[in-house]
Amino acid sequence: MKKALIILFLALAVVALCLTGCGPSHTHEFGGKYLYDANGHWQLCQLEDCDEASPKTPHEWNAGEETIAPTYTQQGKKVFTCTTCGATKEESIPALDVAPSTVVFSSELSLDKVYDSYPVTLTSSHYSTTGNGDVTAEIRALASEQGFETAHKSDSQDICFVPDGAYAEFIESYTGKPAEAGDFVDRDGKILGQHKGIIHYTIGQRKGLGIALGAPAFVCGKDPETRRVVLGSNDDLFSREIKLRDVNLLSVDSIDTPMKVTARIRSTHKGSSATVVMTGTDTALVIFDEPQRAACAGQSCVFYDGDVVVGGGIIR
Repeated sequence: MKKALIILFLALAVVALCLTGCGPSHTHEFGGKYLYDANGHWQLCQLEDCDEASPKTPHEWNAGEETIAPTYTQQGKKVFTCTTCGATKEESIPALDVAPSTVVFSSELSLDKVYDSYPVTLTSSHYSTTGNGDVTAEIRALASEQGFETAHKSDSQDICFVPDGAYAEFIESYTGKPAEAGDFVDRDGKILGQHKGIIHYTIGQRKGLGIALGAPAFVCGKDPETRRVVLGSNDDLFSREIKLRDVNLLSVDSIDTPMKVTARIRSTHKGSSATVVMTGTDTALVIFDEPQRAACAGQSCVFYDGDVVVGGGIIR
């Protein structure tokens, strides 16, 4: 009887081993798709009827990819991928540890270079400077003490690389094309006379037009396609609204509702109270409290909240 029980026990053991397909002498063959969790990854044995898993191995994360860039108002996001199993994880990138791009205006607008800085990105703006402003005299004194030849050189003004400000001649020389003559017209399109080329005229110009109309005439517009220069009165130069393209916001992520600002339409403009309304992802309408003179297409309009550069765009 005892012998029979032993034989039965051994038979049952053999059956169990056959059912599992794995015995003490079995060597697992791990492979196939990786399984993973937050702590690591593993594989299953590929032999039939075996569901043994390999030891869990820690993930090997790559350098990560920044999917959302941080700003000073919000965190960014970076996604890491395991180079072995393909698992991913996300990590927040802290918001920029800086304040908004602030500016201190020079007492002389001609020395203030912040107007030109609005197209830079928010990140770049924190690593840039925009001119010397009111400390120019101190810097010149230090340069003079050190014997610098440029210590007493005059400040760069206007188009500093064009000799004597002869920008029209520079354009003709650079392009190899002489300016083409065209028509002076009034605001209704009536031809008043001929001009020597639209590059010789700027919006708001009164002197040097070479035409007499019996009353002061000012350049109010230009059409490069028809080569027409529009003349009108000084009152015709004023407008309350201007449209902008290529708008770049520097100290805010977006302008979702109309925003009160101080807007400047040229580098020497002191700025006037206005409201900015975004009309698209990079277009805007600027509505001034008071009409502004000679807002020129192609120039920049830059708007500020106090002494903080909010952003700007190109006047259309």
